[in-house]
Amino acid sequence: LFWGHVPVYALATIDVSGSERIDSLKLLLARNISPKEEIKVLYALSVCYRDEPEEMEYCTRLYREADKVDSVNLKEFAVSTLTRYYYNKNLMDSVVYWNEQMKHIARERGSFSDRYFVTCNMACQFILWYDVNEEGANEALRLYHLAQKENNKVGMYSSCETMGVAYTVMGQDSIAIRYYQEGIRMVQSMQPLHYSIMHSMMESLLEGGLRLQQLDLVQKYLALYGNLTEEIAKGKFGKSKYPIDRCRWLAHCFGADYNTLRGNLDEAQQHIGKAFEYSLFVNDIYAKYRFHLACVHYYKAKNEYH
Repeated sequence: LFWGHVPVYALATIDVSGSERIDSLKLLLARNISPKEEIKVLYALSVCYRDEPEEMEYCTRLYREADKVDSVNLKEFAVSTLTRYYYNKNLMDSVVYWNEQMKHIARERGSFSDRYFVTCNMACQFILWYDVNEEGANEALRLYHLAQKENNKVGMYSSCETMGVAYTVMGQDSIAIRYYQEGIRMVQSMQPLHYSIMHSMMESLLEGGLRLQQLDLVQKYLALYGNLTEEIAKGKFGKSKYPIDRCRWLAHCFGADYNTLRGNLDEAQQHIGKAFEYSLFVNDIYAKYRFHLACVHYYKAKNEYH
């Protein structure tokens, strides 16, 4: 299917304004097109709306239509995206439901794709954050060993993150950090760079490093985190809708905590001031938590309790 001279699957990345791209795709969807053409349009529309209700709506529809034409790859894309969408919306039942759909697809195809590991690890981490239990820990180990057995690199680094989460919630930060470092090294060795999971593992590693006061480690990964954020912002890895301001906010929160622990309170204050600016227009519960925690540590260091 073509729109003018541009293949529909490329519409998500062509160099036009976001509104122009979306309008073009919606016009295509309104036409009487074939089911195979429709799923391409639904896919392209879904990538225009990261973490917005429209993303959920288009991906749910994409899942249904891809099932009709037996497009396994697009079914997996829809399921993985929906799992991430509901993970970010903090909706346990929906995360569990879509994770089960991914497992069902794997049973049908008789193999384990990259998206299988990403989705199952995401769901496992969600469960672990809510409740440290034997089921969650066993699932983390199952995914880690399965990825090793399948020699699936995406599975290995995403499972490293899950193992890190498991040890983090058990209060064993030193072991968790080793898994995060293993996962980060693996991501760095792969092309294209999966920068989203790299950011995620670095955030968890920085949090653990700050708790253990391993300041040289924190300094190293704080620099890597900031550099990666700006590379994404400059389009080094292509154009995509990515929460850059959230990452910049977190970088200042971690920077404030790092400098507070170093005793550099003037620098910590500068980071808190910049973090405060982001708090006015970025809505993210984790970044908000890190911001308030950084403020507590800073004012406690200054003996200002009022």
